[in-house]
Amino acid sequence: MEKLYGILKDIEIKSEDIDKKIEEKTKEILKNDGLY
Repeated sequence: MEKLYGILKDIEIKSEDIDKKIEEKTKEILKNDGLY
């Protein structure tokens, strides 16, 4: 059970990272398009 929790926690952290990267990329793209 502990191992599973660790894996889930790891996935959660990774998905947060992905969300942040997507957010940054989106802002970058909008800035380049002059929309932000």
